[in-house]
Amino acid sequence: MSDRKAKPNLPHTLWNVFAIPALLFVIVLTGLIVALLLDGWMDLLAAIAVSSSLCAVLWARFR
Repeated sequence: MSDRKAKPNLPHTLWNVFAIPALLFVIVLTGLIVALLLDGWMDLLAAIAVSSSLCAVLWARFR
């Protein structure tokens, strides 16, 4: 048996399905644009933004 707590059954609306992927898309796209347009310490913030999708995948995999 699984030790994870049961989550409430949410209706599968379009918003519930695509809210987190849409947020990740906006963050990564912003990071890519910032990396292309700005230099200096903003490159570090852009790298963090671009890697946020990888961090989300790893978090979901190993939680």
